[in-house]
Amino acid sequence: MEKTNGTSGDAAILQEILASLKTIQQENTHLAAAVDAINGRVNILAGVKQVK
Repeated sequence: MEKTNGTSGDAAILQEILASLKTIQQENTHLAAAVDAINGRVNILAGVKQVK
């Protein structure tokens, strides 16, 4: 009986880890998009400064 509880406990921990990893992956995607947007703005500003 203890082994079953340990196994279900392990499964719960693995589910929690999986949920955390999915959250991190989603946040990483949002962060990468934000960095790309900022990079684009910086490049635009750099182009404006070069023209002047």
